[in-house]
Amino acid sequence: MIAGFSDFISRVVSHLKELGGARAAALAVGLAGLAYATDKLVSDKDSLLAKTTGLDRDWLLIGLFLLSVMLVTWIIIVEWPSVRRIEGLHTPGEMVDAKSDDLEEKRERSPALTEAVLTQLIPTLFPSAEAPEEGITMPGDDVRAAGEKNRYMLVGLYSRKEARFVGYASFWPVRDEIGEKLIKGEMTDSDLRAEHVLGEDERHLCNYAIVPGIGVIGKTTKLRNHRGIRLVRTLKKMIAAEYLNTPGRKITMIAIGYSDPGRAWCKLLEMKQESEVTYGDGKYFPVFARAMTVDDLL
Repeated sequence: MIAGFSDFISRVVSHLKELGGARAAALAVGLAGLAYATDKLVSDKDSLLAKTTGLDRDWLLIGLFLLSVMLVTWIIIVEWPSVRRIEGLHTPGEMVDAKSDDLEEKRERSPALTEAVLTQLIPTLFPSAEAPEEGITMPGDDVRAAGEKNRYMLVGLYSRKEARFVGYASFWPVRDEIGEKLIKGEMTDSDLRAEHVLGEDERHLCNYAIVPGIGVIGKTTKLRNHRGIRLVRTLKKMIAAEYLNTPGRKITMIAIGYSDPGRAWCKLLEMKQESEVTYGDGKYFPVFARAMTVDDLL
């Protein structure tokens, strides 16, 4: 039982490391303060609290014990759903690996990255029977035109060892009316066109953005997992630096859950399902959204 509880606490702490922001800092300080105060205030050698209040030391111990139980209960109630979701994924601590040293992060669009995405990565990751050479995506000309308007819509991973791009994530900052249509399921990411995108000089005014495509390639599941986490972190860094670098800024992030891992990541980011959307083949996919600050993102 103790071993199981210790494992749970270990997983909670691992999760809290990734929370960032005020919640993680406050909880970390609170736990550290409680441990330190408990040791100092009720130790046999220096029972300061008992001396100051005149209360019986045993009653003080009972009170502090109940306080500790309440704190642990609060952690379980508040954080347990997130911990359970993390169990089904590869946690951030597992992602750092020597194999990642071979990777170069590309935090903005380049012609080489764009062409690799359109001609290699999308056809491999999102194959289409109707258009096997293109895969499932918006028209290539619109992807290129959108990239010309705004460099900060695409990140990638380049493997020096393999001499090729091995992962990409697209991030389309869209106009408000387009963002609202996407959330309601009135249009899909495949319907996006260059004119729907905010230009580079407008990016700090962005209120809505969608991640229409993200994926990595690799020979083994372990390698793909490592690359996947590195790619997500690269995307987060770009968004934080280029879109959420003003205090208090929020962007409503939108994503369509094509796959189980994609839906799991949406839930991990505490995104809420707002609607469903179909691509015309009779299959419906959940549309997730959440207004995020830089603390929520990182």
